[in-house]
Amino acid sequence: MIDPSANSRESHSDCTSVDTCEVPQNPRNASTTSEHNVIDCAVTCRSRIPADVAYIEALGRCFYHFSYLEWIVVSITAKLHQDAYASFAKPKTAGYLARKLMEAIAAASPSLTPSLRQRLAQFHRAFVTAKHRRDKLLKAPPYAAKHNLSQMGASHHVWPTAKLDAAVGRFEEIANEGAEILHRILQVQRDSARESNETGTTASPEADGRFFRRAV
Repeated sequence: MIDPSANSRESHSDCTSVDTCEVPQNPRNASTTSEHNVIDCAVTCRSRIPADVAYIEALGRCFYHFSYLEWIVVSITAKLHQDAYASFAKPKTAGYLARKLMEAIAAASPSLTPSLRQRLAQFHRAFVTAKHRRDKLLKAPPYAAKHNLSQMGASHHVWPTAKLDAAVGRFEEIANEGAEILHRILQVQRDSARESNETGTTASPEADGRFFRRAV
């Protein structure tokens, strides 16, 4: 059931002091201006901080894609070293995830093929580079850019939309490579379990190792 008080100003008590709570008569009234593509005054809880809609979307995609990449790292680490997953019970930094991935690669290294070990090492390096890139954006202060619209960056370290889109594309490439590696590891583990079932033996790290050594 719809709360009849949903359109009252009291129902917007969660809005911060920098927001203006305005409930449009018709949700379709929420639109953007053609000149600067800025959220217009009819949008509910409109922010008083001027910003370009496309820029905010690019900024959000950048952080979302990196967060997605982090979970690929967690999944690979947990598959390489089963005990590692327990260490991710609480939120960790990207630097911590990078260290745990390297430790898992080192622990599994004897049972990895050279090609798989090389792919994992390259993936790890790419993730560390992506982390540094994300950190620069995370630490960038907002400033008034063209048309007085807020963007991230300062002096020679500005983050225009094109630069954000480039970071998004790179984060996605690394995540896709990680997903392929993860699927390969899962396939290796499934093959190991199937062989154990066929022979009537119990799966062991040594069995996984044999299949890792066969993996391309």
